[in-house]
Amino acid sequence: MKSSRCLTVAACLIALVLWPVAARAQHSGPIVGWGDQVAVESAEPLELEQNFPNPFNEATIIRFYVPREALGRLEIYDTAGRRVKTLLKCELLGIGHHEVVWDGRSDSGLLVSSGIYYCRLVSSEMIYCSFSEAEKSVQTRKLVLMR
Repeated sequence: MKSSRCLTVAACLIALVLWPVAARAQHSGPIVGWGDQVAVESAEPLELEQNFPNPFNEATIIRFYVPREALGRLEIYDTAGRRVKTLLKCELLGIGHHEVVWDGRSDSGLLVSSGIYYCRLVSSEMIYCSFSEAEKSVQTRKLVLMR
């Protein structure tokens, strides 16, 4: 099974079992398959909006638009390229607008210091959770935290 990085077995089952059915039923674009992998070609791009407020003090809202159901990962990085916070990890994202709140804390729960951070959204229309092997869309936005 190619989904060893999934958070739960249930998330992988949704991705492996329901995704091909949902892709055929809900999407008008052509479906391209490679064995047990299925991708849906999308004319509409993934869109990561600028966070609001920016700069922010306590918390900020990160909004994005997903044109087709896809697996998504949303992470915050510092200027040295270190991952600070994972907001979404291998989540099945429905079609439409989404928003996530970042409270300025790291994965360990500590408040991060003032500075510049980068929000990175990775979306894959493939049915497995290993983004390294998938065709993916990646967008990044700069966030400014002022304590």
